[in-house]
Amino acid sequence: MAHVSVAEVQHWLDPDKLLIPENDPLPEDDEIAPTVLARIATAYDVSAWDTPSTTPAVVRKIIAMLVAANRYNKVYSETEDAGNRYANKLEGIAWNRVDWIVDGKLVLFDALDVLIADFARPKFYPDDNTGRSAIYNALGIKIGEEGSEERKFTMAMDF
Repeated sequence: MAHVSVAEVQHWLDPDKLLIPENDPLPEDDEIAPTVLARIATAYDVSAWDTPSTTPAVVRKIIAMLVAANRYNKVYSETEDAGNRYANKLEGIAWNRVDWIVDGKLVLFDALDVLIADFARPKFYPDDNTGRSAIYNALGIKIGEEGSEERKFTMAMDF
């Protein structure tokens, strides 16, 4: 099932260079959408995103960008070996946006009810559990184990 419409894909294309007919089935959508949704599935529950009405708007725009880039590269593949510059740029922007969604830098407001991870507090911030497993005394000697003389650091260490 298509996740995007022809109009959404055409938005990213110059109609003077590439005009997609309204009845085009957009076969690229069947290849691109599962990959995009698989990457986003690490942050959101994407199981219900199978139609344009259930897929968030930002995700539809990303899929449309990738379909447009794929179509552009397919049409203009004979003229440039490395692909069309505009298509490559469009593809790069789309994958950056997918990365932003996964990293929590781009929030899908129309999908907050299916948010898996809590992005309000990044995982690298220290919390109450930080350093709990190893406790050191004022001399830097690990305590809690019989005869342990493991030190965090000494003056002779190189940093």
